Amino acid sequence: MKKNLVIEIYTEELPSSCIEEYKNQLKIVSGEVLKKYNFEYDNINTYITPVRLIVYIKNLSEYTKKVVQEIIGPSVNIAIKDNEYTQAAVGFAKKNFSELKDLYIKETQKGKFVALKKIYGGVNVKSVISKILYDIVCKLSYPKQMLWDETQFKFPRPIRNVLIIYGNNFIKTKFLSLNSTNYTYGIKTFPLKKIKITAKKYISLAESYFETLRNECIIFDEEERLEILIENIRDVLKISKKELKVDNDENLFKEILHIVEYPSCVLCSISEDFLSLPKEFIIICMKTKQKFIPVYTNDDKLVNLFIGVKNGFSEFLDDIKKGYEKVLIARLDDVKYYYETDKKIDFILRLEQLKGIIYNAKLDSLYYDKVLRIKQLAEFINEELGFQIEDNIIDLTSKIIKNDLTTQIVYEYPELIGVAGRIYFSEYCKNNNLPLEIAECCQEHYLPKSYDDNVPKNKLSLLFSLSNKISDLIDMCISDNLPTGSSDPYGVKKIADGIIKICKESKLNLNLDKIVEFYLQHPITRTSLGGEKVIWDSNYKYKVINFLSQRFENLLLQEGYKIDEIRTVLYNFNGEVNIKLQILNVIKIFRPKDDFVKFIELYKRINNILIQAKNKKFEIEGEVKTNLFVLDEEKSFYETVMTLNDEVDKFFLEQRFEFIINLFLDKKYIIDRFFDKVLVFDEKIEIALNRLRILSLLLKTFNKIGAFENIQL
Repeated sequence: MKKNLVIEIYTEELPSSCIEEYKNQLKIVSGEVLKKYNFEYDNINTYITPVRLIVYIKNLSEYTKKVVQEIIGPSVNIAIKDNEYTQAAVGFAKKNFSELKDLYIKETQKGKFVALKKIYGGVNVKSVISKILYDIVCKLSYPKQMLWDETQFKFPRPIRNVLIIYGNNFIKTKFLSLNSTNYTYGIKTFPLKKIKITAKKYISLAESYFETLRNECIIFDEEERLEILIENIRDVLKISKKELKVDNDENLFKEILHIVEYPSCVLCSISEDFLSLPKEFIIICMKTKQKFIPVYTNDDKLVNLFIGVKNGFSEFLDDIKKGYEKVLIARLDDVKYYYETDKKIDFILRLEQLKGIIYNAKLDSLYYDKVLRIKQLAEFINEELGFQIEDNIIDLTSKIIKNDLTTQIVYEYPELIGVAGRIYFSEYCKNNNLPLEIAECCQEHYLPKSYDDNVPKNKLSLLFSLSNKISDLIDMCISDNLPTGSSDPYGVKKIADGIIKICKESKLNLNLDKIVEFYLQHPITRTSLGGEKVIWDSNYKYKVINFLSQRFENLLLQEGYKIDEIRTVLYNFNGEVNIKLQILNVIKIFRPKDDFVKFIELYKRINNILIQAKNKKFEIEGEVKTNLFVLDEEKSFYETVMTLNDEVDKFFLEQRFEFIINLFLDKKYIIDRFFDKVLVFDEKIEIALNRLRILSLLLKTFNKIGAFENIQL
């Protein structure tokens, strides 16, 4: 018989990030656990609120599925002697917790054997529910756990209650130090309201549980909570009788939904005097500290209104409103003080204050010398990529790019890093007739913060974003902080992804070998500025390039490119993001064509011969000697290879990669004739070696666009 199962785990308030993680895990984990115990069910629904995890399993079988397993034992010749079971048969039965009477003879292709059948399953759900619950909770993964129980069990927050319903009955069980109950708790208040779940007419106990939650204004479904929140926002905006809107910040809404089980909105106001503060300061103050929702006119001007969200019933809203306003006014008074205090110091002069902020202790580096490294790298990349930005602009930008780290507003609101710099320095740019791009660079050089983020808009910001990120990546490598698994506590993967995104969007090709070598050869740290010599190992260069190559490969896989095509193109990656993407797209387009197979077969034939030569200990590196040509086909082949190399270089320089594959195919008949008429491994070593060197030249020409041995036909 099948019945519905409900499990509610009631906890202290879970962190927003934990709720987001568990939303993705709870259903999958529950299904894995039920599969482990061999239960049949129709489907699983899971719900998470700030204080409860709910698993709702529809039509769960009362007993685990029965499975009959046949176990083959020793052969009859060993198990039976004189019509009696031998010790081997007795041991076989005992090992499988069976009796001799359960044994029978099984005929197989290999002969006759003693066998027995074991029936597994048929276990009642009530007898294993504690194990199911324990396994589900244990399988949920979150990095920040705490010990909250005398059993030393780890969970993000203390578990206070467990409720389990199966069909129309509560299941009594023990979970760690808790006994399951027949009640839950209401909206978080003091004292907590205990709610007993009772069966109602015409509906099951499980349905009664969900109805009880709704009656108590506990909206367990996050999507429904979001709908209520949006509807309540619309309703409170109507109170003002003005054309107003909110910015529909998905992250803010998500955080609000992670702290309330029923969102009740109230429209609040502050003095218009606060609107003289930078808009971004007010918005961040509202969103980050209090989770308030800013309000705007239809032309995106911030007004002196905001929306606060209460957890629970729409009652005592006047008192709630006064409380919210009082809290925000106090916060904004602080912001005003920080803003006015920060402006008393010339923003450029704050560069010296960076000497008091540690950037990376392992590198013995402060933010002051970090800025000098970024400046040095920016000047080098500016020259390498031909950005043609004036040296005095680079010098001035480097002197202010990190200065907002010394401000009080950033100390209190780290989310304003970059934004504060732009705001403070914009005024200086206007007063001194400087391009506003310098001020914008304070904010935009942090972009993109991930592969899905936007890249900087102007060339100066692009230059400093690249320089900052490449510097960060090398610094992380030197301090041994490159991630090796899925965890990335320092956000190094996002740094690498940002470099690739900039190059992709701006069609840039880096020479990482040259750039990283320059950076490592010119270390600037607190130690070096003190006059002591600092040496950074040039081997870090290969780690940095390899890490970027791996990130590029992962990103291309996510975009749908095939792994063999990616590895063909990236085998010698040195930062040429735009070129590699173009070649990859050419291969992707060309691959379905019949000629592509001929092209790959030609490549692999040459590659295989050279592999054989290396196995035979031929020293292939060296110049081709034309005086050793014996046949006309050799001379014709060599001339074709040299012509191909020049033409490939020409098309490569012009980035006309679609013509290169056809170049090889056009010359295929000459290459084939060489193989037909010429024995590569001639009995004379010097002739064989000379022919191998021609093939090596041809392979190197192929490899300018990709290592095609990776292609799987």
